[in-house]
Amino acid sequence: MASTKVIVDSAKGLYQQSSASGGFEVGVDVPIVIDSDLTVNGMTSLDKVSETYVSLSGATGVVVHDCSTGHIFYHTTPAANWTANLTNLNLADGFATSVTCVIAQGGTARIPSAVQIGGAAQTLYWQGNVQPSGTANRRDVVSFSILNVGGVYTVLGQLVSF
Repeated sequence: MASTKVIVDSAKGLYQQSSASGGFEVGVDVPIVIDSDLTVNGMTSLDKVSETYVSLSGATGVVVHDCSTGHIFYHTTPAANWTANLTNLNLADGFATSVTCVIAQGGTARIPSAVQIGGAAQTLYWQGNVQPSGTANRRDVVSFSILNVGGVYTVLGQLVSF
């Protein structure tokens, strides 16, 4: 079966190349920026991945975590336990994602003790069925695994201290 390879080359531009190996490939030797959604069906293999993170400080009350800017949030100087309001999550039925809060703790440990999605309160299922507490003067990582099951979110939370 023949395959087609689309190649983006800094000298030649965009061109197609056919082979007898089957399948479809994209060869790239220059950066590609995609400023919209990308849907890939089938197996996806990536050599390297890096993600942006968003810095937030002084968390207290309800704190907006805009998921259109990333799913990793670095919190400094939290003032109290807070509710993480995940906005722009855009999670379709049958899909799942993770959101992570890295917390630089001060003398009193604080955590995101509740979750909202788009302003709507969610039931938060903590690992071991007990809400954890952070560790003072350390780095805590709170991870939320979120599933959309028939239009209803399942939010699983866990905390690891470093």
